[in-house]
Amino acid sequence: MTALLLLCGSASAQSVLGRLGRTVRNAAENSINRQVEKTVSDAVDAEFDKARERQRQKAEEAAAETRRQLDSLAEAGVEIDADELKEEAEKPEAKPEAKEEAAIVMPANSEYAAYARSHGTWFCDKPGAKLHYVQKDADGKQTNEMFYTIKDVKKEGSKTVIFYDMLIPALGGEPIDCSVRSEGGWFYADPRSVTGQVGRNMDIKGNTPIMPEKPSAGLKLQDCTVTIPSMSTTANYTGVQFTRNEQVTTPAGTFDCWCLEYTTVSKVAFIKSTTTNEQWFAKGVGVVKYVMKDKSGKVQSVQELDKFEK
Repeated sequence: MTALLLLCGSASAQSVLGRLGRTVRNAAENSINRQVEKTVSDAVDAEFDKARERQRQKAEEAAAETRRQLDSLAEAGVEIDADELKEEAEKPEAKPEAKEEAAIVMPANSEYAAYARSHGTWFCDKPGAKLHYVQKDADGKQTNEMFYTIKDVKKEGSKTVIFYDMLIPALGGEPIDCSVRSEGGWFYADPRSVTGQVGRNMDIKGNTPIMPEKPSAGLKLQDCTVTIPSMSTTANYTGVQFTRNEQVTTPAGTFDCWCLEYTTVSKVAFIKSTTTNEQWFAKGVGVVKYVMKDKSGKVQSVQELDKFEK
């Protein structure tokens, strides 16, 4: 009996000790799990805080860069309409428009020069002739170039139409077909030349400055406008006038030119910029030199006739 009691007591004690051991193990495991969870949570929070700080720093850097760019644009005479910017951002996504027809009108950098007084147009009228222009920034660094090739000339009474190819290599693709015309004593340019190959299939309306065949110093000309509806783009040309007649020398030679001056206010969506422009034209050649300045009068770019192959 004593042995049986001892056996039972021993079994009971083992059972109690077993339950106690499991309880201790469970408590230890729970404690370890809580500690692990806390450690992981703290680590995640710390990484989240670091990521948030990195994002904050990036946001501050982006804001500072934006402020710098806006200040730079403001110095260059570029204005941003905040109300239009907000309206633009809130506009629903527009559906693709149907393909637009190319304009049958005229160019902007195809204008005036005089290597032969007998020529009546402010453009080269010799089929096969080639004109190469180089554009440089205020520091004299080349930023762009363009090529004109005269394709054909058609005359109907007092009307002369000159057809030419224009290519701006930086825009890629094939040359764009352009034309200029002289009619009724006035010279009209093709506004598609403003956009180069980009405007190949765009509906471009209006005119760049319309010039008389017979200029005179101080002669004021009418204001004009070019619009590209599909790009919400408008360019207004004001204060257009011939200011002087002078010799201009470029790498292509020396030309007897008239200087045309005007102000351009361009607006693309909610961004507006103002520039003052001087263009020297020679009859029978076109533009010989073109200087564009910002609102404060600082030169932004200079374009010159680099080669003229007649």
